Amino acid sequence: MTTQTIDFRAVELALEHVKPNDFEQFAQAFYSATQGSSFVPLGGTHDGGAEGFDVESLFSEERPGRFMQASITPETRAKIRGTIRRIKEFGREINSLIYMTSVVVPRVDAEEELLSDEFRIQVRIRDAKYIAAHINDSTQTIQAFRSFLSHYLEYLRNIGSAETIGDVPRVASRSLCVFLGQELERRRGNTEMLEGVTDSLILWSLEGTDPDKGTFMTRDDILKKIEGALPTAVDFMRGVLDSRLERLAAKDNTNGREIRSYSKEGHYCLPFEAREIVERENAEDEYLRTSVSDVFRSRIEPLLRADDEPELVSQAVRACHRALEITYETQGLEMAYFLNGDEPDNFTPPTISDNLGKALHDQGLFGAKAIRVGELAFSALRATIYDSSEEERVYLGKMSRTYILMFLLRNDAKVVEYFRGMSADLILYVGTDIIIRSLSEYYLQKKDQSTIGTLAILREAGSKLILTERCVEEVWTHLKATSAEYQNHYMEVEPYVDLDLARNIDRILIRAYYYAKLSPQDGVRSPAGWRSYIGNFCEFKSLHSDRGREEIREYLIRRFGLIYEPDSETLAGVDADELKALTKRVLGERKKKNLRDKEERLAENDAMHVLRVYLVGRWAVNETTRIRSDSRLGG
Repeated sequence: MTTQTIDFRAVELALEHVKPNDFEQFAQAFYSATQGSSFVPLGGTHDGGAEGFDVESLFSEERPGRFMQASITPETRAKIRGTIRRIKEFGREINSLIYMTSVVVPRVDAEEELLSDEFRIQVRIRDAKYIAAHINDSTQTIQAFRSFLSHYLEYLRNIGSAETIGDVPRVASRSLCVFLGQELERRRGNTEMLEGVTDSLILWSLEGTDPDKGTFMTRDDILKKIEGALPTAVDFMRGVLDSRLERLAAKDNTNGREIRSYSKEGHYCLPFEAREIVERENAEDEYLRTSVSDVFRSRIEPLLRADDEPELVSQAVRACHRALEITYETQGLEMAYFLNGDEPDNFTPPTISDNLGKALHDQGLFGAKAIRVGELAFSALRATIYDSSEEERVYLGKMSRTYILMFLLRNDAKVVEYFRGMSADLILYVGTDIIIRSLSEYYLQKKDQSTIGTLAILREAGSKLILTERCVEEVWTHLKATSAEYQNHYMEVEPYVDLDLARNIDRILIRAYYYAKLSPQDGVRSPAGWRSYIGNFCEFKSLHSDRGREEIREYLIRRFGLIYEPDSETLAGVDADELKALTKRVLGERKKKNLRDKEERLAENDAMHVLRVYLVGRWAVNETTRIRSDSRLGG
């Protein structure tokens, strides 16, 4: 066997993109190499259909009754049934059919048995997983890949070509943001964030240059391309472009010489080594995506019923990916609204269920099929959120960073550097929604406690996390209302609540309770009942008393490392008339959006926190200015 083996992940990736004619030729060469048999074409695109056959990509072996078909269609079962029936309609004897497909077929053995018994012939399915596992069986199989499939990986040579995220209208270029995410990850610890963004933009702009082909760009070409793709880069690129070009071309650069400079001609280009890095990073990101698809598939396949079509799995996998993309797009839009101050009226972030519904619509799935695919996809996504694999955590991290970059750069690239350096000086007033989400993660493994983990990261970075008296009051009120809703609507029917019903419960803590009870995670003890669930935060019998409120306060301080701030401190320096006026404005906005009861108290809480944050921020700016002034004076 040749030592130049093919990475099985590259095979699966190429098969995702292969066109019918190339796959047909590959299937012939691959099967002949692995089985020592050859087939002759019978119909479809071959000479107008030999012997009158009109079945695409169908081949016949020299021995009578043996056929092979190559197809990239996802509807495996329907395709095989149609082919066998058509062969019989033409009066041909059929004893066996080898079905070669570029897609992954779930439960191959069961599918083969089902179709073999149905037609009383031998059906064998060779899907993408089989092909990838046997691609290195011989020099002939390797050559088949190189001849007919390898060119489908050429897109990986293009900067930012990995499909980490989907295209989003009205934001920075998808490929640019993917590449920036890859580069900033590679440069982590070696450069400042804004320098990393600048250097990455320069490398991105040089895509297509090649010294061997005499393709170069000038300084002005580079600047024009960057500013054309990212107008917000104008303010900082012009001032640093020359120094960063010089640094990237230097031999002693921390990351090695990353661009070639021809000072006499004023030309720049990417060296071969840089293009190799681009291809390698794209490949690794694509391999990660396919690994996550395998994780989704492994969760979905055991849920298939006997009458489920096999293509439901691939449809559910695509829906999972798209639902996650939509989720991150929405979060990016929220941040963009915040930065621009232009949040539309009645904007409510959709749930993962809402995003899954949109993903199914994007696939053109409706009716009973959409319901079934949605059920399978939601089961996989629930595990992604509550019991994730290592591959999923890395994948979600890449998606998160890339989407955040995309939406930040839409506004101002300098804000990236601002967020990078602010954590050490950040005074964060933790809101009720963050606290409730953190409580809902009580029964998750540490690796899946994303909100709790975020608070811990901020705290360890030096941020001060403030818990106000009003926030404690709101959390306490929320727990009381949630417990009342459980006792009034769910306690009596608890024996009948399953995961499908639980996922549609709008109260996050009740939903989390049932998830923990009905589907406990490995190594995590599930709650014995509702009383013990609430008992994690305060004694259940104390919940409706002042003692319960104090127990909740002490739990939050101890569990999340929060700094408690009483009303007297929060209100210190706040102008009473200003508070009253802002409360009135907030109340008006809340009523426009038809928000819940107790409007005036909640509006006052919001107004008080806004004014307090403003005061603390102004104090921090003044204190920083004083310290710098003292430093200049030698104080």
